[in-house]
Amino acid sequence: MRPVRIKMQTVAWAGCLITFIYLVTSFTIHKASQTSLERLRDGKERKSLAMANKEFLLKANVDEVDENSKSGNNEVNEVEEIINDAEDTNIELPKSKESFEVVKETVKSERKLVKQPVRHIAFLKVHKTASSTAQNVFLRYGDERNLSFVLAHTKGESGWLNVISYENSITESNIVPAPRGQPFDLLCCHVIYNRKAFESVLPRDTVYIGIVREPISRFQSAIKYFSPRFILKLPGNNPLSIYAKNPLEHEPQNPRQSQTNNRMAVEFGFPEELFPGKALNGSQKDIDAYIKKLDGEFDFIIISEMFDESMVLMKQRLGWETKDVLYVDKNVGGKITNTKKILHEEDHDNIRKFLYLDIAVYNLAMERFNTLVEEGGEEFENELQEFKAERIKITQFCNSSKASSIFIKATEFHNDYSVTKNDCKTFAKHEKDLIQKQRHRMYGTLDN
Repeated sequence: MRPVRIKMQTVAWAGCLITFIYLVTSFTIHKASQTSLERLRDGKERKSLAMANKEFLLKANVDEVDENSKSGNNEVNEVEEIINDAEDTNIELPKSKESFEVVKETVKSERKLVKQPVRHIAFLKVHKTASSTAQNVFLRYGDERNLSFVLAHTKGESGWLNVISYENSITESNIVPAPRGQPFDLLCCHVIYNRKAFESVLPRDTVYIGIVREPISRFQSAIKYFSPRFILKLPGNNPLSIYAKNPLEHEPQNPRQSQTNNRMAVEFGFPEELFPGKALNGSQKDIDAYIKKLDGEFDFIIISEMFDESMVLMKQRLGWETKDVLYVDKNVGGKITNTKKILHEEDHDNIRKFLYLDIAVYNLAMERFNTLVEEGGEEFENELQEFKAERIKITQFCNSSKASSIFIKATEFHNDYSVTKNDCKTFAKHEKDLIQKQRHRMYGTLDN
């Protein structure tokens, strides 16, 4: 009977062990469940607090906005985007309406350097500033990615395919409606800048890019290209000297009807009363106020005289590749053969005084440009030299090589890319032809 007794003791000990394991497991599960519930409850509380904070911030910063108005809705959306972007980039949410303004500026600064390639762009194409060369960059980019462009009607307000309007901003009547079910992505045709008008057709995350040129150089180019009759009809062999003594005497009453009266300022949308001879003629306070407005609304401004530098800086800010910003010079004027169109150096000072608004825009752009170059330091200079060297190679290939393509190896600044002879043709294609290509791609017609 002894062997049976040993087995019974074994069974008893096994039972005790099982009971102990059961009790320990139950206790552990209970504690784990309790902890999970507490974590869930804490998470919900934190989420509720975060939501409450966001609701407070939203209310605090749009409480004076008429949410039934279009502009009001845009402001509400902007506040929501600022708060969401702050969360996404780990920027501490503000605790008050006042600190919200600080966070807003921080978020905007973070947006300046975009990691994902930008697809929504408003390019302000300003006459006689190398803007056709820049436009080719944007037209190619959109065409290759099947993006939608804001286009003028083929028989539109301006009479030109590449000009939406010489005197007005975007209206419902002077652009072709967006293709059905497809919002606009890019704008790069000539039109007068007006923020509300641009925002009415472009997405909220649109990046705004302008272009400028040294004002005297731009003025001379406009004289050569447009041959303004109200200047060249003046008597003598040097009509520009007569004009320079009192430009306002010869200019049209409406600055928007002139290519020589502070045209860059016209296309950047300056109020008419700030122009020479108008109610606020030369008012520095009002000029500074509008310059500040432009500074807050434009993400980047290309400098015509520093085009390579501008392309490198723009590439960085748009998150694009080097191939995207390659270019060949477009509409480059040759030497002036008509001596009546030459602005002599002794007349430069008088013209500068007249172009005070253009000078204000140019100075803004140069100040911002110089800051970016300084911030870029040696790394920017290295990328710039590489870009210039590659552009020389590609220009030589396009102009003379019998090969069908050229391959550029990846560097620290860009991925591998190839340029074909077809690419060369696109670089050189006239803007009207590229615009019509987009029109046909978007609408299936060349006339709308």
